[in-house]
Amino acid sequence: MLIHESFGSRLVRMQQRFVMRFGVQVNPIEAHNMMYVAKSSTVPVHRVYAIYQSPSENKSVVIYIVMDMTLLELWAKLDQAHKLLSPRLFEPTLMS
Repeated sequence: MLIHESFGSRLVRMQQRFVMRFGVQVNPIEAHNMMYVAKSSTVPVHRVYAIYQSPSENKSVVIYIVMDMTLLELWAKLDQAHKLLSPRLFEPTLMS
């Protein structure tokens, strides 16, 4: 089920528990950053289960990140300041 789509990136729900972010604009450093934040702080972030890449038909590399918990599930736990930041999560400058 498609949750969000922007230029070069899609977020889809897989089964009940997982979401996958993928596309040519997805960078593996995003997953590594989430893993670091989860390990080094109390900031709630997605748990990353897998990071992989594969060549696409047009020879560019597609990165896949498999995570748990969607923003929708976290929304009730966020304070107003964090909720105001959420639209910025999908800006291309923050994803590269």
